[in-house]
Amino acid sequence: TSRALGPLGLISLGSDSISGFDAWSAGRMQGARYESGLDNSPMYDCKSKDQQDHCDFWDAASGTMQLVDTGMSSMAANEAYALAELAEAIGRQADASALRAQGDAYAAAIREHLWDKERAIYANLVLTNSTLSKRISPTSFYPLMLGSADEEDDARAAAMIAQWLTNASRFCIGNRTDECHWGLPSISADDDSYTALGYWRGFVWGP
Repeated sequence: TSRALGPLGLISLGSDSISGFDAWSAGRMQGARYESGLDNSPMYDCKSKDQQDHCDFWDAASGTMQLVDTGMSSMAANEAYALAELAEAIGRQADASALRAQGDAYAAAIREHLWDKERAIYANLVLTNSTLSKRISPTSFYPLMLGSADEEDDARAAAMIAQWLTNASRFCIGNRTDECHWGLPSISADDDSYTALGYWRGFVWGP
């Protein structure tokens, strides 16, 4: 099943129900969390205490989160660019052009719709209410893999580094504290879900 969802065509995590495959998480919110590789990340917490079938941004009909994922979308764009280079190397120019166009479309949508101007960071987009998620993890830096398109991108990168990456209360690279000991915790250290030894919620299990 395609993970490109909604009018932006960016990536939303999901879980498919497949005949003959009976894992308890298949076709459920937890299966979509597993697809992320960050299976206990606060990014995918629900408002409901039942974090499975009654998640506020889980759509059981499509088997996808109603959440545009910044990290996954950035990796999809980067993958398209890498495949375009490989296609060119073997003389498949038409495929290379199509792949590069797909990468450009992803990158443009990420830059336009996932940038939180007030907080100076890229964030996941909650489709159920068209708001940017308050949860910030290292995947918010993944759009930097796409390089810089203009001076605005340069300014965004500088702001992310100053306000988030090297901030002692957030990701503390080069600015270590007792609370943010190792640098690049799996959720921003100022998030209320952060616990020092939490699984995908603290300074261990970094991406």
